[in-house]
Order: sequence, then C-alpha cells, then structure tokens
Amino acid sequence: TDFVMKNGNRQLIIMRFSLIPIGTLLFCLSLTTSSVLARQNIVIGGLTVSIDTSYRKTDDDTGPSTQNKETLNISPLLVIKSTSGRDSIEASFSTGVSYDFNNDVHDLNHTVSLAAYRYFTRHWQAGFTEAYVRSDDPTLLADTATPLTEEFGRKRYWNNQLNLYTDYAYGKNRNWKLGYLFGVLRNDDTGPDGYENFDLHDLSLEIHHGFTAFWSLSLSGHYIMGYFDPPEGTTDANNVTEHQASLTLTSIPNTRTSYFFSYNYADSHY
Repeated sequence: TDFVMKNGNRQLIIMRFSLIPIGTLLFCLSLTTSSVLARQNIVIGGLTVSIDTSYRKTDDDTGPSTQNKETLNISPLLVIKSTSGRDSIEASFSTGVSYDFNNDVHDLNHTVSLAAYRYFTRHWQAGFTEAYVRSDDPTLLADTATPLTEEFGRKRYWNNQLNLYTDYAYGKNRNWKLGYLFGVLRNDDTGPDGYENFDLHDLSLEIHHGFTAFWSLSLSGHYIMGYFDPPEGTTDANNVTEHQASLTLTSIPNTRTSYFFSYNYADSHY
C-alpha cells in the first residue's frame, strides 16, 4: 500500500508491505470420544514466520529524509475444538515474538479467543464469544472506529471483546436474537498527544419473521453506550449514547427476482 501526503512544501510517502509470510507449519489431531456421545475433539497447532516491511520518505524545508522499518514476527498457534450434536466449544491461543531490526527492540504479542454455544432445546440456543489482543498492530481492531496509531512509531495496546447472545426459533423462517457486547480498549500511551481509552456497551435485539415463503420482515435495534477516557491534558471525554434501529421488508417472488424496502435510524447524544 502506498500513501502520499502533501502539505505546502512537505511531502510524505509511505510504502508498506504487510506481513509477508516466510513459512507456516500446521498439524492437526482429531479424536472422537465414542459413537454414543458423538463428540469430536480437534487439536490444531502451527507456527507462522513473517516480515513486516515499511518505507517512509519525507521531503520538507529541512530536506529529504527516509526511514525504513523491518519487523520479524514468529507466532506459534494452538487451537482446541470440541463439538457434539448439541454444543461446541473452541479456544485458540497465539503468543508471538516481534523483533524490530531498526530499533533493536522486541515485544510479545498475544491473541486469545474463546467461542461456545449450546442448544438447550431444538429451537433455543445460547452462546458467547470472547477475543483478547495485546499488540501494537492497529489492523487487528477492525471494528474500532478510532484510529490507534500511525504507520511509524506504533503504540501498544490491549483490547478485549465479550459477546453474549441467545436466539430462539418460534417457527419456520421465524426467530429472534438477543445480544450484549462489552468492549474494552486500553493504550499504553495515554500521556499528552497520546490515545484515548474506552469502554463500550451494546445491547441488541433482532427479529426475523417470515409471513410466507415469499415475504419476510426483519427488525433490529441497538442501545449503545460508550465511555471514553481522553489522554492527559484533554478535558473532552466525548462519552456517547446511541440508538440504532433498522427495518427491512423483503419479497422474493422467484429464484431470479427479489425486492426489498429498508429503513435505518440512528440517534447519538454526546
């Protein structure tokens, strides 16, 4: 990816070649406990080696300058999954070492994820997902709207997202789903000109109702609360409360034709 920014006599060019894999080694072990329980247990392990290369060229009043950054990443991976006809649980762990050749520094990065669900009846299930990240790579936070770092001089952070949900099917092509998301972001650099931390709460409800085989209605609503902790020296907290709602009416008269009407609503208070 290439970036070019111009501001008066200042020109900045950044070229980044992200995570070029050198090699990946995987192994998989699958076990079935018994034919009666019909439970399958899978263990997957792996090792990934990659290089993250960045190049920046700056041209301003002081003259041209260049800066390169090369980082070696070594990341072992372990995935454990156990499933049956009524439930499933999966856990993945990855602790990697990143070495910055230019600054002669190294860091430990961690990613941990858990996911589980269980059917209590034929129509009702509940589950959760959780993801924890400790890194300096902002691309691992795809759902975060607030930019964390620049290409160079990236800062470290940790993030945890917990999602609880339950859904119930009350008929053919008819179901509702209730969910709750709790997200936390904490940055190491919270001093002046640093990055802000936040806590996020998102309560959601989704309903899908099929009237016939050709007509259906989908409704969804979110109540979101965000609490921001600004960097030192900043008094603007920018806490937010947001309401979101959507309605979609769909008609599918045949396999080649579909019609839909959609309405979305959002209201934010800071």
